[in-house]
Amino acid sequence: MKPILSICMMVKDEEANLARCLDSLQPLMQEISSELVIVDTGSTDQTVAIAKQYTDKIYYHLWNNNFSEMRNISIRYATGEWVFIIDADEELESVDGIIRHLRSGLDRKVGVLALQVKNITELNIESHVGALSPRIFRRNREFCYKGVVHNEPVYKGTVIDSGDALLHYGYLYTDKALMERKFQRTSTLLKKELEKDPKNIYYRYQLAITYSMHGDQKDSLRELEKTYFQSQHDYGLLKKHIYLYGGLLQAYVVNGQSGDESIRIGLQGIKLEPEYVDLYYFLGQLYELRGEYEEAYSYFHKHEELSKNFAQLKIRSNLSIIHYTLDRQIDDQYNMALMSYKSKNYERARLHIDQVLGMAVSNADLTHKIQRLVFEIDLNDRKYENCQVCYEEIVARKRQEDITKIEEEIEHHWQQLNYEGKKKFSECFQQVSGLYGFLNRVRLGDEKISCQEWLNIIENIGGEINQLPTYYAPIFVSMMETYPQEVWRVSPYFSEQTLVNYMTYMDEVDKTLFVRICRNFISVLPGNPTKPYQMARIEKNMAKYLLFSGVLDQQEYKGVFAIYIEKSKYYLEILYNAIVFEEELIYDLKNKEEIFIMYMVLAERFSRESSKKVQYLKKALAVYPEMSKGIEIILQSLSQQDTDTELAQLIEKLLDIVETHIESKQFDDALDIVMECEGIIGNNLRLLAKKSEIYQKKYEN
Repeated sequence: MKPILSICMMVKDEEANLARCLDSLQPLMQEISSELVIVDTGSTDQTVAIAKQYTDKIYYHLWNNNFSEMRNISIRYATGEWVFIIDADEELESVDGIIRHLRSGLDRKVGVLALQVKNITELNIESHVGALSPRIFRRNREFCYKGVVHNEPVYKGTVIDSGDALLHYGYLYTDKALMERKFQRTSTLLKKELEKDPKNIYYRYQLAITYSMHGDQKDSLRELEKTYFQSQHDYGLLKKHIYLYGGLLQAYVVNGQSGDESIRIGLQGIKLEPEYVDLYYFLGQLYELRGEYEEAYSYFHKHEELSKNFAQLKIRSNLSIIHYTLDRQIDDQYNMALMSYKSKNYERARLHIDQVLGMAVSNADLTHKIQRLVFEIDLNDRKYENCQVCYEEIVARKRQEDITKIEEEIEHHWQQLNYEGKKKFSECFQQVSGLYGFLNRVRLGDEKISCQEWLNIIENIGGEINQLPTYYAPIFVSMMETYPQEVWRVSPYFSEQTLVNYMTYMDEVDKTLFVRICRNFISVLPGNPTKPYQMARIEKNMAKYLLFSGVLDQQEYKGVFAIYIEKSKYYLEILYNAIVFEEELIYDLKNKEEIFIMYMVLAERFSRESSKKVQYLKKALAVYPEMSKGIEIILQSLSQQDTDTELAQLIEKLLDIVETHIESKQFDDALDIVMECEGIIGNNLRLLAKKSEIYQKKYEN
């Protein structure tokens, strides 16, 4: 007796998948008279051995690089009234609909039962894209497959939905080796076919999808645009291949291209097929990229409505379309919440968040994004108590990347607040555990923090302090202000670059405060008899900051410059062997500042030989012209060397004129006067310093 159903498969090296597939068929085969036909195309693994455990109808035909021909060979072995086409990397998820239809004696007009195919893209089977696919065919002369790759069935009769589904694991993105094999095989076949028929829309679309799955997003977009623009005026052809719009819009999203052309194409696609669900989702994403959040909101909202009612839509019967966004209802609610937040409609945002929280959210990443969005809304609504709870939950998960991101958001918000807002914020966040809570205690300054607690905090962090964001600078700076005599204890933990980053941060956040702290710190000159170089490193950096701060008058600049040179010299002489100075080994030093200090040290050693001293001061100025003001102060203390008083007075007048030109930004005129002076008296360090100043200011402007 002939079977009702022939299950036809072609396989090659499918030992990883085959048993799962065949096991899933057993409930169907037990209820419907069936045969299992397997055509092996050259397996070298255990595929055939596994197949023999389920059927004796195994046939051998070598692979010929033509999917349709191999598929048709398997069909020729079928003897049943109906033929079920399934691949080894698929699994029959449900069977009730198939059983019910095949038992009912279908009308002769019905030629096909379609199944929903869920393409699994992650190990979690809830993450998939879906399409209705014709799979169970009435066996007759018309039924066959055509197409070398991505073969399409040719059949007679109407198509009805069985109500059942297949899980397809062939595009499981986590299996990199599998994806690479599929890419090489499929792209090669498609390119060969396109050489024969360059205008074949279906094949070029499939090549674009193949590129996309391989991660070649620009190549994918290129192929899709090529196909679209060669057909853009033939609306009948475009409607026939409506799936092209879905692929093109998705490619625009992935490539971040949200220009007017992408919007125009999306709207055209919706006009041709108003029920094409994916287009609304992708348009929502494109409008979001454009910063048009209310428009994006409306498209996500429409997408949600169509997805909910998809079973009633006519487009469901269009078997040419794979619907990639049908399982995005939770994403729709999240996106509508996000668009509302970006539009500053916090009340509407909270309504959508409540909708999301009322759903069964199993995606950990989405759960995290929702939590972050709630946090951001509370932050902007200044509901800091709620933010504090959320922050503690994130810290409890101990994912440093998440902690860093949320702290950066908090800090960005904190910097926008006024004094009272910052105080309210810190009063709440001083209660959180860990270093961030301590930072906000420091900011408040309402309580006396003991020196030992400060030391414990910094010592516990240790060398990792140099990986912390710069907004933690106030912890160290506040200790400088409160316990300057003890700073040497924590100095070893900070790299030079960290100190520079901290100074930059403090200068941007509260320059007045930081200038005052630096002034007080270097005026105390605390030092330590056992490890004075630790203090010297801090003092030289604080003095350097003040020199460049632009707030010092002439007298204070002179004193700070002296401290800077003294501490830098002391620190450098400890770091390097004396031979570095004696031999002027400038290339063994780390940067131009160290070279500058070395020349200043050597200049000091020749204090009684003014010509030698001037020579080294010139070298120092050449390497670090930004310090010209300090060097000029030193020069003023030197006695005049055989210089005619009248000539000196003339030069002074000329330099006054130079200053006037510099102030009015007439730099070329100022430079001409300096060069004229050099022509009169020859090389002069004051003139060299002035020339460096002119060049520096000229290029700054």
